[in-house]
Amino acid sequence: MPFTTDERKKISEMLWEKGVPEKCPLCGRGKFRLPDSIAFIHVFEPGKTIETLGGQVEFGWFPAGSMPCLILICNNCGNTILLNLKVTGLWEELGLEKVLERETVK
Repeated sequence: MPFTTDERKKISEMLWEKGVPEKCPLCGRGKFRLPDSIAFIHVFEPGKTIETLGGQVEFGWFPAGSMPCLILICNNCGNTILLNLKVTGLWEELGLEKVLERETVK
């Protein structure tokens, strides 16, 4: 679902308040665009070692949740920056959890 005009305004204000540069720090030329999507980075915890009667058993990496991120893409070089929506406060302010629930319940 695309960001509304009000949501884009809130995002812009947050970026300005936090001091996010308007120009790309990689190429110095491009401006960032905000696609109508968010990214989820999957987070994994290291495995555990469990003692059994037969000895130790090691387990690999386990899913530990995900981090919702705002995506910024440089129009010139394609540099992509991900900002954690929960850390910025936008997750709650924009009500994205409710939107996500509504979209997945279909």
